[in-house]
Formats: sequence, C-alpha cells, structure tokens
Amino acid sequence: MPPDAVRIVAINSGKLLEWLERQDSLSRIGQQLKRMLMDEGTTLDERVRLIDLNQRSLVGGFDADDGRWSTNFLDTLLDRFLDGPGEDPWAVCGGCSAASRCTALRSVRMLKDDASGPLIRQRFTLALQACHQRGEVHITARELRAVLSYVFFGVHTCSDLHQAPSLVPDGFWQRSFDADSAHRQGDLLAELARLDPALECDPDQDRTLRQHPQVASSPAGLAEARRRAWLGGLEDMDPTGITLTHGRHFDRFRRVRIMSAPELQTLTQELCLGIAHLEDLPTLALDKTHLAAGVPLRIAPRTPTETVLWVSKPWDRFRLEAVMPAAALGLEALHTHVRLIYRGAHGRDDVLAMGLELFHLLLELRAGVQLSGVAQEGIFANLEVYTRRLASEDTRELFGWHPGDEHSLFRIRVTAVDGVQTIEREVLR
Repeated sequence: MPPDAVRIVAINSGKLLEWLERQDSLSRIGQQLKRMLMDEGTTLDERVRLIDLNQRSLVGGFDADDGRWSTNFLDTLLDRFLDGPGEDPWAVCGGCSAASRCTALRSVRMLKDDASGPLIRQRFTLALQACHQRGEVHITARELRAVLSYVFFGVHTCSDLHQAPSLVPDGFWQRSFDADSAHRQGDLLAELARLDPALECDPDQDRTLRQHPQVASSPAGLAEARRRAWLGGLEDMDPTGITLTHGRHFDRFRRVRIMSAPELQTLTQELCLGIAHLEDLPTLALDKTHLAAGVPLRIAPRTPTETVLWVSKPWDRFRLEAVMPAAALGLEALHTHVRLIYRGAHGRDDVLAMGLELFHLLLELRAGVQLSGVAQEGIFANLEVYTRRLASEDTRELFGWHPGDEHSLFRIRVTAVDGVQTIEREVLR
C-alpha cells in the first residue's frame, strides 16, 4: 500500500475505548484518541481525523464546514420515500378506488404540492429538531426512517382499504402528535407527543380555527385542527401564531449559535431577569432604574424575616454560548444545551448549563407567567445552586426592602476607613 494512502477504520466508539484501555502502552495518537473519547479536550495529530457519528444531527443543523443551516440527510430520506430510485412509485395510485381515503397518497400529494409541501417539510423538521434539542432522546437513522414512514404513510395497506370501504385513516398531523394514535411506539414519537400543539390554547386562534371550513365540517374537534394548522395542512390558514407546547422560545434557543452580539446580549439579560423572578422580590427591585446596575439575586435568609435582601450582579459579567458537540466538518450538528456563564470578580467562571425546557421556563418567568412549583422542582435544582454561588460571591454590598417603608430601598455596604471596617446603611429614593 502506498505510504500516502488513506486508511479508513469504522468501529463502535465503546469498542474502540475498550480496546485502548486494554493496551499495556499507547502511542501518541492512541493517547489522543482516548482523551477525545473521554471528552477530556485534546487535539488530534493532523494526519488523523476522528468522525464520531453520534455527534451529528440527522434532523438538520448548523454545518460548520460551510457555516450555514442545512437538512441534507432528512431531505434526502424524505425524497426517497416520495420519488423512489426510478419512476414515480405513486403514479399508479391516481386511478385507485380507495385513493380518496388513502392517507399515504394524501401525504404524498401535499408534500409534492408547491404551496403546501415546503411549509409541511419546514414545520415537521422544526418539530424533529425540537425533539433533538430537548436532549432526551438520541435520534438514529433507523428510528427517523420509521417515524417518517409512520407519520406520512400510516399503517394501513392497500388491501386494508379495499377490504374495509368505511375505513378512513387519520391524517399525518394526527399521527405526528396524537399520543393515542393507533400503533404508536418508540421514543421519538413519544417526544413528538410532548410537543403536541393541541396542548396549548389561545382563545382568538381557537375561535378562528373553529370557523375554518375544513374544521367546521370535521367531527374531530379543535385538537386535530391545531395539529393540522401548525403543520400547514389547513388551506388559507397562517400557522405562525400556533406553537408547539413549550415551544414559543424554541427558535431563539436554536439560533443561539448564530445570533449577533446585540441579540445575544438581549437574550442573556432576559434569561437573567427570569432567574431574578424565581424569588419574590419587591417591585422596586425590578424597576428600570435599579436594574441598570445589574441583575438582582435574592439572598435566602436562614430564618424567615420581613426584610428582603438581595445582591446586584453587573450585566457585563454574564455571557451566553451554545454547547456545540464535537462534530466533524461536513456533518450537521445541533446543540442540546446553552451555558450561562458569570465571570466573577476574581476571574472564576460560574456556569449554568440549561436545556431547552429550563431556557423556556426562564423566559416565561421573565414575561410574568406564573408557574406551578411542584412540577418544576427537578428543573430548577441546579439553578438554585448556581444562584447561591453568585449571591455569596464578594457580598460586601447588599440591597434591601422592608414593608415598613415600602416606597424606598436601602443599601448596606462595608467601608474601610483608617483600617477600620464599618457597616453603613443608606436609604435609596
């Protein structure tokens, strides 16, 4: 073999790590491979390229190779379903007596339609990307292919339709999100059910949906209408205002990687304000004048008191970044977490890793939405540790409020004069 030949080795990452650990001694490249597999952060020899397919996103993402968003794998897979390798496999279905009841043919026609096809693809892709970015499931090629087949083509064969003339299968919008759809199984379909647009409500939107001709004549009800509208399956219906469940902020989470500096700064401040709203703070503490100095973080007292105390952390010490997987160039990748990083006065970084769910809840809190505490305890566990670390850092200045003087705040700080430390209390009007 020529010395400049390229050698390709395909191996399960677990087996590779097991083999490396069994060796009595490792070469320099072997040591580098082991550190990379253990996520210890290292650089491989320039002659070696490690491509970990587990780090890619099969449902599209940011391609670091050309710096743009792409959905190449998902588009190619769906195109194979629609067009096949040769002649149009659906051409013979036009004259079938069951064509009007065939859910597969209806899906194909809507996906191929110049008006509805691109919107349906875009919307279903966003739903799959939300599943990926929730970080609860790892989407494999096999499961993705099975989900596309189930959602768009259903489970009924041609024989089933001909043998049961009254059989009218549900549309793909039902199989996408309805947790009770027939023969539903698998982790990815379970994740899609958690994002069901029918779990959200909006009186104005729902009133408009009920008046739509395709909904008014259907016995299925509002739940199916919201699913169908979100996927772009209702004619002359703008789906923009309809969202996935807990999906109002999904686009911002998805775009953290490519946001401009001003956008990222605004988002960082909104997340910090969401953290501030986790604890009861007086209205004056959240006034624009006071917020100009920084984000207020309440100090939890050891014993209950009427006085509310908090610290103010400078805005410019916070930054937000996406945690991108170490995918190889040319592979699409999507982050499942973002990091809110606070640079302390002594140069130490405190990091809060947040997934899509915590990201959504903090932005909802910032907007004034009231959340039930019982269901969110696990989500906020790490956040409580993070805020306590920040609140205890260099606490030489505190702000406070007492209901006895509800129209003013006060500041408590330690000052040193001639080597003597003095605690001062100053009323802020």
